[in-house]
Amino acid sequence: MKDLLPGICRMDYLFAHLMNNGFERTKTLGDGDDCCNCRYYLTGSCEWSPEKGFTNRK
Repeated sequence: MKDLLPGICRMDYLFAHLMNNGFERTKTLGDGDDCCNCRYYLTGSCEWSPEKGFTNRK
């Protein structure tokens, strides 16, 4: 189950992209950080580019 968490966390980018919201985050519990610091914005956009990878996008 623990191995699924990073992938589940990445879905936030897809959801924000589909809802036409802005989104940013630099930490996730799923990646072993001390917190999740995600922020959704009503305006803005969120790129969904899995082909670029998620190594640098938490």
